Amino acid sequence: MKTASIYAFVLMAIAMTATPVLAAEAVSPVAAVRTTAEQTQTENLTPNQQLPTPTPTLPASLSVRQRQPLTPTGSLTSTVGVTLTAAVEVTTTAALTDTTGALTEETALDDAALDEAYAAVLEGTIIANRADAPIRFFVEGRTYEVAPLRSIGLTLLRDTAVLNLFNCEATKDDSDAGCFWDPYLLLRDGFYEVVIGQQLGQDILLSLRTAGAPPSNQIWIQNRTGERETVIVNNELFEIAPAAVQEFAIDEDAPVIVQLRTCINAGERSICEWTPQGAEAGFYYGLVRTETPGPSNSQVTALALQAVIASSGETVKPPPQAFCRLRVPTLNVRSGPGLEFPIIAKIRGTDTEPGSVVVEAFDSTKTWMQVTERVARDGWVTANPEFILCDGALADLPVIGQPVVEATPEPTTAQTIAAPAETPVAAVAPTEAPTTAPTAVEAAPQPPAPAPAEAAPTEVETPAEQITPTPEVAEVPEGLARIVVNNGFDQTIRFTLDQRYRPERDNLSGEWDLEPGASVTILVYPGSIAFSASSAWRGLSGNAELVLNEKEDRALWITFVLDPIEKDRWNLIYY
Repeated sequence: MKTASIYAFVLMAIAMTATPVLAAEAVSPVAAVRTTAEQTQTENLTPNQQLPTPTPTLPASLSVRQRQPLTPTGSLTSTVGVTLTAAVEVTTTAALTDTTGALTEETALDDAALDEAYAAVLEGTIIANRADAPIRFFVEGRTYEVAPLRSIGLTLLRDTAVLNLFNCEATKDDSDAGCFWDPYLLLRDGFYEVVIGQQLGQDILLSLRTAGAPPSNQIWIQNRTGERETVIVNNELFEIAPAAVQEFAIDEDAPVIVQLRTCINAGERSICEWTPQGAEAGFYYGLVRTETPGPSNSQVTALALQAVIASSGETVKPPPQAFCRLRVPTLNVRSGPGLEFPIIAKIRGTDTEPGSVVVEAFDSTKTWMQVTERVARDGWVTANPEFILCDGALADLPVIGQPVVEATPEPTTAQTIAAPAETPVAAVAPTEAPTTAPTAVEAAPQPPAPAPAEAAPTEVETPAEQITPTPEVAEVPEGLARIVVNNGFDQTIRFTLDQRYRPERDNLSGEWDLEPGASVTILVYPGSIAFSASSAWRGLSGNAELVLNEKEDRALWITFVLDPIEKDRWNLIYY
């Protein structure tokens, strides 16, 4: 009897212990998954039910990835096989979370690839996509697709062309309802924008318009450099993607200063600084980059804002330009219209193609031409047809500066001819005599007219004789010497003296182009100095060396003479 009672008690204990386990199985994660997915009704599983096949639970697990209520399944890991199977499904969501990170990396890679796709300099007829959707259009036999908020430059074959714009975003098909090709007229070198003309629910209808001015409290900057660039506006740093437009809110009553980067690159080293540039409220600007050769084989890269559309909505027309080709292997670009200005860049050709340059203005004598900023900022080249020939409307180029003579064109012509010869004053003085003569008449109104006319040459020659010895009057500074280099050859000579021999820093290139009879005065350190001279005529060149004492003032004449023995050889001679 006692044994039977003990057996019955054990059976009751087992039954009471099994009940909580079955309750735990009733709320298994499989049932919870179905509830979250909202695809089936919640079912309470009994111990006799079998686990559903994995096929219907997979869509539910995909929905679970975006929510996180199921992550605390650790308490169920101690249950039977049903719980373990569900835990495996939840664990796989970690891999799906990593996939999101991979997509982020892919997006960054897509941005880099997008920048590379728009790495060309924006020029020609520019189409800017201002919509946050890809666009598609057809012009002159080609179909183009432009990414959201990017731009493209077209080279039109004619002055006008017809652009057919697909009025829906490029991801749609021609057969979609409401989508069609809309024609627009383009002008060569025009600036246009594609914008959202109408919003119909989730769909957009695109249209093309001529680019206009921004609001008066904004400036817009379009990056036309082909690279990602950084600018500072209102003391805040911004990065503009290539071929993108950035809008900046500004105070229209306060001056707008944009800081742009200027860099000097020498090999793998680069030194940059921020350069301020003023901007006007309500203007549309293009961000452009100029690259010019610097001293010691360096490269100077500078950003600049180029006004495109004024606040009035009018297009800011670029100045007239002319295309020129060199007749010599190398042409110097100077910081001003004259041989006295230092060389800031050089234009070179190749073995097969001569060098070329675009000019945009004349100086007052029309013997020098200003080059575009892409060559050198405030750079000038000679207009001598022996060195350079230009095509295009040269007569339309503006003249910078006031002419020295305004009375008659004859003195201006004489001055143009005499301009290259700076040193031989005696030869220039008679040519410029008519220019000074009217001044003498105004200074002495009481004597009769013939008297000033006779006295004019005397007044012109007297200053000329005083100007000639002026460099000799100034005393040579302590610890230095001075040379006056004179071109005694009948062709232009380039005199080169390295910076290590000179204390002055006004000509970092160390090169001076001297016309026949011209000269240049240079302060040097005493001791042995080495120099070179060359001429584009027949490609002549030579090196030499001389020794100078402290405070020595020496006139150095350089020329080339034909070798008496070796035929067709020219030797550099200095004395």
